[in-house]
Amino acid sequence: IMHEIKVLRKAVGMKQYILAKDLNIEQSNYANMENGKLKPNNLNEVKQKAIEILLPLLNTKGNNLQLDYLSAKKLKEHFEKKYR
Repeated sequence: IMHEIKVLRKAVGMKQYILAKDLNIEQSNYANMENGKLKPNNLNEVKQKAIEILLPLLNTKGNNLQLDYLSAKKLKEHFEKKYR
C-alpha cells in the first residue's frame, strides 16, 4: 500500500525521518508503515497527506531529481490521476 509513497519519497530525495516529521509520526512508525509492517486505522489519511507533501516537490526539485524529466512527469501524472 505504501510502496508508491516510498517511490515518490525517494524520487524527490526526501528522507523517511523528514516525511515522518512532516506527518507528525514517529520515524520508526512511518518506516514500519512504508514497509508494510504497520497498518494503522488512519493509513489512508497518512497516504493522502504524504502525497500532498511530496507531489508538489516533483515540480520544485527540477534538476535535483534522481529521475529524468520523463520519469518524473509520468510519476506525477500517475499520482495526480490516482489520488486527485
